[in-house]
Amino acid sequence: MRGRIITAVLLGALVVTATASADQVPEDCQGNGLRLDIIRDRSVVRVGETAVFSVYASNDGLSACNITDAAIYVEVPGADGNPVGEAQATTLSTGENFSAGASNRLIGKVRAVLNVNADVTDAVVRAFTHGVLHDASTNHDAAIQKTLGTEIARPAIAIAKVGSTAGGPAPQTVTYTYTVKNTTTPTKLADRFTQLANVAPTDDLCQPLSYQSGDANNDKMLQLSETWTYTCVSNFPNPGVFVNTAKVCAESIIDKISQNYCSPPATWKVTVTPTGTTPSPPAPPVTVTPRSTPPASAAPPAAAVQQGTVKPSAPATCTLSTPSGLKVRKGEVTTIKLTVRNVDAGSVAKITLPGGKTLTAKTNAKGAATFRVRPTRTGTAKINVANCSDVEHFTISRARRTSSPRVPRVTG
Repeated sequence: MRGRIITAVLLGALVVTATASADQVPEDCQGNGLRLDIIRDRSVVRVGETAVFSVYASNDGLSACNITDAAIYVEVPGADGNPVGEAQATTLSTGENFSAGASNRLIGKVRAVLNVNADVTDAVVRAFTHGVLHDASTNHDAAIQKTLGTEIARPAIAIAKVGSTAGGPAPQTVTYTYTVKNTTTPTKLADRFTQLANVAPTDDLCQPLSYQSGDANNDKMLQLSETWTYTCVSNFPNPGVFVNTAKVCAESIIDKISQNYCSPPATWKVTVTPTGTTPSPPAPPVTVTPRSTPPASAAPPAAAVQQGTVKPSAPATCTLSTPSGLKVRKGEVTTIKLTVRNVDAGSVAKITLPGGKTLTAKTNAKGAATFRVRPTRTGTAKINVANCSDVEHFTISRARRTSSPRVPRVTG
């Protein structure tokens, strides 16, 4: 019977059909010589990619007895990385007959999309068979199985940026320093599966970004052990508040299959005041731990170091303020009252939490807006208001630690 390619489907219970009579064939046979082999087309795949598993069978073991009416099945990996179970197995073939000494042949192929949970790094497939083993006056089930694992890669990349100043009296020149890291998991995989190509950092208010250092082996591939550094210079001749956003994109290439991945954004705020005034204290940089999110495309890397200039926005006419001593913890509900000066009632205020979730509220006649937040991640959150150039940040701390009371121990 020729091999076939089958897409995994859900089936009911597996049934083995018995033969009409029992016998020992050949009459001098002494063993169950049935063998299954599973071959995968790739040893490492990314989440959501397709793997192809080929199953071969033979009956060439020592002193093999004949096998008839054999059915061969495959359990593809489930979301937890384990085989899905016999009730959900894919049937590759039924009614297979294997005479003693039958050589290895392809039974069929199964294509499986490996959409596994976030904590899974290994996806296991299982092949098994049921058939009639002609080994004695009472026949038996020729049941055997084979398993095979496939490793799961999760490409990711991160960027952090720091400005040489948070501002001052006009004019201001700011040198931004960017650090880029490969955050692909799991880290135990070989470089050929985790390294990233065509690394391309960008900044919406500064260009070009000039590579400085970090490619230790000069192969233009960002390995897990490397941190690449870039710089860019912006000139701010006029007063204003300037918040620029950087990100980095790169390509993961496994088995000549390329996919693009981009980092979460990293921002820096510069406040340029009129000459002779004192700027407000600097806001801390925002660095976000990335999730692997494929972008539409990656921008090409910059080549030469040039000094860029940014056209400033109009001077800020409004200010934001939050309660002093504001403390927000992961998993706890906190009420935040924001006060905005010099904006119209009904202006939309927004809080962006780590991970991208946003909350909105409208200001009242006194410029106040109230939020109730319950963050699910630690990190830095951002507050901004429509038609207002001022931006505030606050830190979300980790959840409080709790402990259960110890039960007294009675002795004696």
